[in-house]
Formats: sequence, C-alpha cells, structure tokens
Amino acid sequence: MTPTSSRSSSPSASGPPTLEVVARVPVGGEPIGIVAAFGSVWVVNSEFDSGGEPSLSRIDPATATVEATIPVGAVPLEVAEGFGSVWVSNSEDDTISRIDPGANEVSATIDVCEAPEGMAADDVGVWVVCEESQAVIRIDPGTNTAGRPIEVGLEPRFVTVAFGSAWVSNYLDSTITRIDVDRGEVVAEIATEFGPQVMTEAADALWVSSVDTDSVQRIDPGTNTAGRPIEVGLEPRFVTVAFGSAWVSNYLDSTITRIDVDRGEVVAEIATEFGPQVMTEAADALWVSSVDTDSVQRIDPDTDEPQPPIRTEALPDGLLAQGGALWVATDLGPILQRVDPTAGEITGTWVVSDQGAINANQLLAEIGGAFWFPLLDAGEVVKVEIPD
Repeated sequence: MTPTSSRSSSPSASGPPTLEVVARVPVGGEPIGIVAAFGSVWVVNSEFDSGGEPSLSRIDPATATVEATIPVGAVPLEVAEGFGSVWVSNSEDDTISRIDPGANEVSATIDVCEAPEGMAADDVGVWVVCEESQAVIRIDPGTNTAGRPIEVGLEPRFVTVAFGSAWVSNYLDSTITRIDVDRGEVVAEIATEFGPQVMTEAADALWVSSVDTDSVQRIDPGTNTAGRPIEVGLEPRFVTVAFGSAWVSNYLDSTITRIDVDRGEVVAEIATEFGPQVMTEAADALWVSSVDTDSVQRIDPDTDEPQPPIRTEALPDGLLAQGGALWVATDLGPILQRVDPTAGEITGTWVVSDQGAINANQLLAEIGGAFWFPLLDAGEVVKVEIPD
C-alpha cells in the first residue's frame, strides 16, 4: 500500500484530472464482492481465471492495509454479515465458510447443498439458496450445521426474509416458495408469471419481477396469493421502492414504470434514454443510469417528468447518493463523476485508475468516509477520498 496526497491533479487537455488514490490495496484475483462489517472492509476474491487460491481479504479502512487474507472454498460468490460472523458462499465446492472476525480465520466450513449462492439471515440462522439442488437450507449458527434441505422449485434464484418467512423465487417453474422460519417448513407454493427473480418488500406486501414476461406482481402475505400481473416494459431489470411507489427500469423499451404499491396499479410510464438500469433516490427525486447512452436522468416524483439527460463518461454503472450529491462511477477507467442533484449538472469528473474495471454491477462503496472501488482485472481495491 502506497499512501498519496489523495487530491486530484490539474486538468489536462487530454482528459479529466486524475483523482489520486489514497491507497491501492492488492487483494486476490477477480475481486467481485465488497461489504463493510466489524469496522473493516471485506472483499471476496473469486479467482475465476487467475488460478490462485480463493480468499476473503480483510482491510483496515483507516490504514488501507490488508489485515488478513483468509482462504475460503472454490469460486466464492456472495459475502454477508450476521451472528457475529462473516459468511461466504462457495459455489463450486458446495460449502459456506464462516469467518470469525476476532481470529481472522474460518471457524467452520459447512457442507450445504449444490451451488450455493444467495444468502439471507433471519433471527435464527442464515438461509442459503442452492440452484442446482433445487433447495434451500438454513444454517444453525449455534452448531454450525445445515438443516435438512427444503425442496423448492426449479432453479431457485433469490432468497429474502420478510413477514416471518423466507421467500424463494424459482425461475424455471414460475413459483415463489414461502417457508415458515420458525418451523422450517414450506407453507405455500405461489404461482407467478414465468421467470420470477428479484423480490422486494413494500407496503405490507412482497413484490416480484419477472423479466421474461415483462411484469411484476404483488404477493399478499396474508393470503399467499399473487395479484394479477402488472405489465411493465420490455425486459425489466431493477426494482426500487421510493416515494410510496415501486419503480421498475425496463431496459429494452427505455421506460420506467411507476406502480402505486397501495393500489397495485401503474400510475405512470416514463420515457427515458435507451437502456435504463440502476435507480437511486437523491435530493427528493429518482435518478436512473443508462449505460448504453452514457447518461443519467432525474425523474420528478411529483410530475413523473424526466429531465433532460446528463451525459456522463462511458458505462455509468454505479450510482450512490452521499453528502448531498449524486456520485456516478463508470465501468471503464473507472471514472468518478459528481452530479449536483438540485442543479442537474456535473460538478466534477475524475479518473480514478487507468487499469481494471468495476466489472460486477454497482460495486462503488462508501465506507469510513471514503470511496472504495474493487478493480476486477487488476486484482486490487483502491481507496480514494471523497472529492471536495
């Protein structure tokens, strides 16, 4: 780790100034996940192609040094915090690594079902969804053992905990499995439109998006029934809850669908630049990035009117509201841009690095008063001070 002055250099005719990096922290190959927990930054190093040993790096955010490199299982994908531990899902050797942050070592390697990926914690344990087993399991953190596999639908994708239950979206057989977290039993199989994926809790209900049928549905937890499909645009990508509504970004037809979560009705179809994706709330408005047109747009929630697009650098994939500003990070470079969300204009542009890429979506993170960027191709995490 090499400290620098952390201020940007002067602009040049060739492009924006370079935001000097406070620290470059070498980690493992292909860092794909980042989370803040126990006063540290934790980075999952997947080692997809580099051939190294998969690991979890623990970084001290104050000194930007690696405190520990902890070996985990093959092809780790997800990292989560809960029950005084850090948990990593190892997709190729069908295990979960439990890391003790006090000892910086794996305290348990827990055999689970095939191809574990998504995880979610409730008050009792950690739920793990295993796509190839068509099952979920719950790990008992008291004994470090996995409970019996609970069969769900074909190709389970995501698990979320809400309303005293674990909910699993089963992509291929178009169902949501509801599991009672106290008894560990399936209490409902709820038919949905084809291809349910991401689930979001809003207004005393669960909402699920189905990319292949261009729809979202409201699931009533009181009756375990799915409401009528609410048609949205082509290829819905993300769902964000804000301003009493669910907002759906529809990639192929360049719209945002606004749904009143109380009535379950579409109240607006808002035209955007081509390819809207990530959304976030900032300065009493909704902001959306469009990677294919290198722009962000402000949507007024009072009028449902989009403002003119603000042109950014290439591939604006990360959005983060912080310190009264909207921060935009690009895949390539990466480049960081600051947007004044009230004036609707870019007030700063900095090159963060000339190598690597923020390859997995939305991996710009604010931790400990600084921005952190995992650089997939460079095998490092960079820390920069938030520009003035």
